[in-house]
Amino acid sequence: MPTFNTKKVLFILVVLTLIGYGVFNGRNLILGPTIEITYPKDNMETTEKLIAIRGKANNVVFLSLNNRPIFIDTENNFEEKLLLYPGFNIISIYGKDRFKNEVIKEFRLYYKENNQIN
Repeated sequence: MPTFNTKKVLFILVVLTLIGYGVFNGRNLILGPTIEITYPKDNMETTEKLIAIRGKANNVVFLSLNNRPIFIDTENNFEEKLLLYPGFNIISIYGKDRFKNEVIKEFRLYYKENNQIN
């Protein structure tokens, strides 16, 4: 009859716990940078010439909006104002993490000028 070795079982549990902890903390390396745009939505039509682009960027050390660096706050949120051209505008947000993984989010806005004469 085999004997139950407590030291081996305890050692295996400690090793599995350390591996699990390492994978959990390494998830940012595995997932890479992410960008979520909360406002405006893709293909949105607006009559506002100046619009605020809002979103959240996780695991980034560099973030840019149309090739212009922007900043995130301590909760990884960003908000940047952008002047729109009449017609379709393609907005590009680029992010890079410390391991040089990259992500690009693009969306389109249609700016319709309000040419009403009062």
